Amino acid sequence: MIKELKGNAKNLTILCVDDEPELLDSLVTFCKKIFGTVLYAKDGQSALDLYNTNSIDIVITDLMMPIMDGIDLISNIRDKNKNISILVLSGHADTNLFMKTIDLGIDGYIIKPMNFDNMIVIFNKICKQIALKIENEAYKNQLEEKVEIEISKRKQSEILLLSQAKHAAMGEMLGMIAHQWRQPLSAITSTANALEIKIKMDRYDKEYFKENIHKISHFTTNLSQTIDDFRNFFKPNNSKEKDSLESIIDRTIEIVENSLEKNDITLSTDYQSNKELEIYANEIQQVVLNLIKNAEDVLKEMNIKNKKISIKTFCDDDIIGLSVSDNGSGIPENIIDNIFDPYFTTKKSKNGTGLGLYMSKTIIEEHCNGNIIVENIKDNGSKFTIQIKRPEGI
Repeated sequence: MIKELKGNAKNLTILCVDDEPELLDSLVTFCKKIFGTVLYAKDGQSALDLYNTNSIDIVITDLMMPIMDGIDLISNIRDKNKNISILVLSGHADTNLFMKTIDLGIDGYIIKPMNFDNMIVIFNKICKQIALKIENEAYKNQLEEKVEIEISKRKQSEILLLSQAKHAAMGEMLGMIAHQWRQPLSAITSTANALEIKIKMDRYDKEYFKENIHKISHFTTNLSQTIDDFRNFFKPNNSKEKDSLESIIDRTIEIVENSLEKNDITLSTDYQSNKELEIYANEIQQVVLNLIKNAEDVLKEMNIKNKKISIKTFCDDDIIGLSVSDNGSGIPENIIDNIFDPYFTTKKSKNGTGLGLYMSKTIIEEHCNGNIIVENIKDNGSKFTIQIKRPEGI
């Protein structure tokens, strides 16, 4: 047992406290044969000073001492450290005193005069407990380190996925820009040709030229506005700003309305909130755009006359949110639980990356303190609902 005790105690520090010089000397001599470091004090205050300036694993203390008694010493140490091992060494048989030490959470009670055989048993038990604590702490630290590594890997993976989703979205955006530019560019070309013909025919008409130059200016303004709309959409924004869901939806509709008109899709809005929030506006706009484009893709494949997308906002006691629904075919029940998974897509491989809904869910849940859900609705379509926790005072 002594050999085992020395093995467990060789790296530990013990503080011995007693006001009887001979007893303290015997205790210190005994402890030096076992523990790596032994500190000692003749009163509670000196012991507390040593505790405050050293890393101590075990305290063994008398109760009746000058300046500061053992009860106050234990109480002070427990205020700083709930887990340190404390043993009481006392010749008093006072039941009330004993109960006070129990209430302070001592680990053992040694009656004077000291029985070193009993002390070996008690020390062995305490040292095993400390060794187990150290082992558990090391395991906990190792586990925390592994968790941190996995979290870091997950974040890196999400950054990569977000980058891929952004590139996929940019491809769609470039297509929409090309579509929105085609008409004004064609009008500018036609107007410029008409003016050139007038010049060649030497039929200059000031009012005619003024009117058509104004048209060209108007068309170029539309082109510039289109670029601004798309540039703002992709602009990095790491800080929250005051904005409403309705304003975000309106800006998103400006980006997609030409594409929806081209595909004979009617978009309607029903705003029931109009509350300003501190939110990541560009990120929510990305989510709304993705939901609208998904609905558009579904409806483009459907052979129905009245293609519709409906966007609604709502506000109740706890939640502010929006929904995007369509009158398409809905989502098959066997895959509806998987559509937010990364790389899961119902589109043809060339048209879908399977990242849009995954990143939408990540943005809403991790950045916006909300959640996003999907359900099939009675007119054979689907509805995506974004719910954001309503801040206090709004």
